[in-house]
Amino acid sequence: MRVLHVLKEAPSDSVRLIIEAHRKVHQVEVIRLDLEGVEYDRVISSIETCDRVMVW
Repeated sequence: MRVLHVLKEAPSDSVRLIIEAHRKVHQVEVIRLDLEGVEYDRVISSIETCDRVMVW
């Protein structure tokens, strides 16, 4: 399963733990919206192609 984590800010420790747990069993992609140079075409494409999307 492909899981996308969209982060609005730097991840907290609990969010980091969840992402790492997902990486053990799934293909994980992380996009941080708080960083410069966000490619919104990539965000939309990733949302469309991932099986599960989590926004933090």
